[in-house]
Amino acid sequence: MKVALLDSDNKDFFLNNCSDFLDEYKLLKPFMKEFGAELELVNWKNITKSQNKYDIIVPKRCWDYSLNYSDFIDMLLELKKNNKKTVNNIDIITWNSHKKYLLDLKNMNLDVGDILIVNKNSKNFLEQIKIFISKYNFKTSFIAKPAIGLGGKNVFKFSISDLDKKVSLFKEIISQWDLVIQTFFPEIKVDGELSFFFFNNKFSHAVQKKPAINSILAHQLYGAKNLSYQPSNEEIKSAKKFLEHINPNYARVDLVKHKGKMYLIELELIEPYLYLNEDMSENISAFCKAILN
Repeated sequence: MKVALLDSDNKDFFLNNCSDFLDEYKLLKPFMKEFGAELELVNWKNITKSQNKYDIIVPKRCWDYSLNYSDFIDMLLELKKNNKKTVNNIDIITWNSHKKYLLDLKNMNLDVGDILIVNKNSKNFLEQIKIFISKYNFKTSFIAKPAIGLGGKNVFKFSISDLDKKVSLFKEIISQWDLVIQTFFPEIKVDGELSFFFFNNKFSHAVQKKPAINSILAHQLYGAKNLSYQPSNEEIKSAKKFLEHINPNYARVDLVKHKGKMYLIELELIEPYLYLNEDMSENISAFCKAILN
């Protein structure tokens, strides 16, 4: 069996600038071999040319898809047309690639903070934002980010009091993507995010990602620290409920504790970094089984 792990042009940037990041391809390859699978690295922009060589295609390291989104979607459609097996499956990948999925999950009565989606190139974007934030007091903060994006790029915090100062930043996003506005959970600045990893719907491990001082971004590119975390059974249940209607082969669920509940920040079903290392052979095997299942 041959498995293609889809790679990106910018992978070296992340591997070189995130000190905790290992080359997952090198980590996974010998384990895949033990299960009788040959893992090969293929740039996602080239996979449609060589798709027939592979039994399974995994978009695990498409870390620049948001910069080439229409090409990425075209690639997925081509694979789907040819009935190629992808893990996760193409419908899940497509759904997860646009942050409207957060609104979908909120509409399922899951614990997702209030959210507004403003369409790309909307002329009245500022009016839409003002209506949305008018429900809150002046102490409430909000997060703005592109609906298609990763790595914390173009993400910023604002409040009612400084809204007008952020207009140029809103315009920069809205000219290229749909815009997402979410309520900001202040606990992130102190406790960070909790990332829960599930392979074949079974809990694998968890990581606490704490932002640097004066930062809101729980990503090592911006100085965040990644710490091992031992969650309670209740916390694992809280994370798993976000997957019940999706059934992915692998998932990273990013949560924040707020007023006694666990709220979803992001659900990563395409290209999450897994925070695996050489000492986690059982977890690596579980991921490989989830891919080959």
